[in-house]
Amino acid sequence: MGTIKGKIKTCFVFSRLIYEMIKNYKKLNDDKENNYKVCKDLSEKILSKANVDCFVYGAENIPDENCLIISNHISFFDIVLLVSQIDRPLGFAYADNLLKLPILKKYIESLGGVPIHRDVKKIKESLSGIADYVKDSSLVLFPEGKCSYEVDKVGQFERGCFISLRSTDVPIVPVYIRVYELGKVARWVTPLEKIDVIIGQPFKTDSKMKSKQLAEYAYNTVVGLKDSYK
Repeated sequence: MGTIKGKIKTCFVFSRLIYEMIKNYKKLNDDKENNYKVCKDLSEKILSKANVDCFVYGAENIPDENCLIISNHISFFDIVLLVSQIDRPLGFAYADNLLKLPILKKYIESLGGVPIHRDVKKIKESLSGIADYVKDSSLVLFPEGKCSYEVDKVGQFERGCFISLRSTDVPIVPVYIRVYELGKVARWVTPLEKIDVIIGQPFKTDSKMKSKQLAEYAYNTVVGLKDSYK
């Protein structure tokens, strides 16, 4: 992770990502399908430039209907990875402070999604927004609430993410992103050589479960995928 080669590759990949985002942002419009295609093409190009082999297992587990995808969160590259590998339009739950970055804001808003506010007065609004959003569109949620920046570390899932989900009937699809080696420069992190995306069987919530229980169940389900398909 700390090798010179890994650092150089990480700088190259993120520089290329920024270049492609600036180059392509004018293609974005009010059509979510168009915008997802723009982001998917860009993500596929970045994955190719990163020279990383990506293997997806369990793609058949993603239902045809709207769903909530929950995944471990290693770095910002996870978004590039998931968009490159999943064909259906996806929105993301994202930290609202990312909207301070003009080009990134353009892409985030073009896909749709749910801003997660850091202001405690707005957290309830954010959490209810997750359940509302998945009624009409598919959403990716990283329940750890932050990146791990590590190869094999998954933080506990935030119970707040699941408060509004106890009464929803939308399938929840667990995903584990498995990396083997990381290049790292500060908080710029990219996978090296190989990535596995493991998609598990969807499950639905139980209104009788408390949000803490649901968070623990979701965590165990995601982490339980880590040794699959080895």
